[in-house]
Amino acid sequence: MCRILWHKKPLKLRRRAEFRLCKVFAFVLFLINTPQIKPGDPYKFVASLYEDSPVYVNVGTDKKPEISTLPTLKEDEEHKNKVLTLCMTFTQSGRYVLSGTSKGALNVIDLESLRVVHKMQVTNSSIKSIQLGPLGKNVVLNSTDRMIRLLAVPHPEPTTPEEEWDFEVKLKLQDFVNRRMWSSIKLTSTEDYVAATTFGHSDIYLWDTDVGSLTKIYDGPKEEMVDIDFHPSKSNMASTGLDSGDIHLWEAEMGQRWSALAPDFQELEANVEYEEREDEFDLIDEAEQTKRQLDKEEEDVDILTKHDTEYTHSFVIPLDLDDYDDTVELLDD
Repeated sequence: MCRILWHKKPLKLRRRAEFRLCKVFAFVLFLINTPQIKPGDPYKFVASLYEDSPVYVNVGTDKKPEISTLPTLKEDEEHKNKVLTLCMTFTQSGRYVLSGTSKGALNVIDLESLRVVHKMQVTNSSIKSIQLGPLGKNVVLNSTDRMIRLLAVPHPEPTTPEEEWDFEVKLKLQDFVNRRMWSSIKLTSTEDYVAATTFGHSDIYLWDTDVGSLTKIYDGPKEEMVDIDFHPSKSNMASTGLDSGDIHLWEAEMGQRWSALAPDFQELEANVEYEEREDEFDLIDEAEQTKRQLDKEEEDVDILTKHDTEYTHSFVIPLDLDDYDDTVELLDD
């Protein structure tokens, strides 16, 4: 198993075996590389083929599947060497496809006209994998130059020409120390973090997408993690092991918040020496406690003595408004 995806609905599983045979809901069998199912339509998908042009397939017909070849270059563009599409993903609407090429270009393909409507040269290295965030705000690219790039996805007006779309490069992430190559990349459900598995190692890196800082390096089972994906709504992630073929499930460690149960509970980050009052923890029998309570109730309350206390923000509406002025004069005397 070299591909794993969380599904938004239960009892749904999408997977791809490493011998490149992909089964799409038990309807059709194709020799493909990286299939992506169209949002809202499980009978249509795109796939990049090994050493061939990508295809757009419709298996929802009664007859044989409809296969349309997708372009790798713009209509007015020519290239001396053959350009291959290595990875693809749908936009949220399902009308456009984002594809990464062997020449480091990010193409936007319109599925209605079957042409490349926008191209951005991201790098001179091949783009191995691409993933659009669940919110559709960011897209993350993994290239052979050992660098992960986070791009902001434009949301232009309908009248804006496709050529003017601007994919802004927000972050460039890499391992400056070990210079490791990345196998799989994924954005979390909120797009606040991006994770990557390392080629030939068991480590999983996690970065903050706001500032690009490395948040944590996860080290779990002692085998290479091939693919990774995050749960759509929970703080969980799943990864696949290369040697064992097992699916490893990860979950966040939630700290206990006792203050949520008791509002007066104070959480301490370090030990604090507590000074106990003389009679704070003394055991008092019920009779003695009742006697003390009765003695307090029999004490006279002094309401005439003026106290040197700041009365700011301590105003209380009197019960008898007619006697309020007389009470104020009495306190001032």
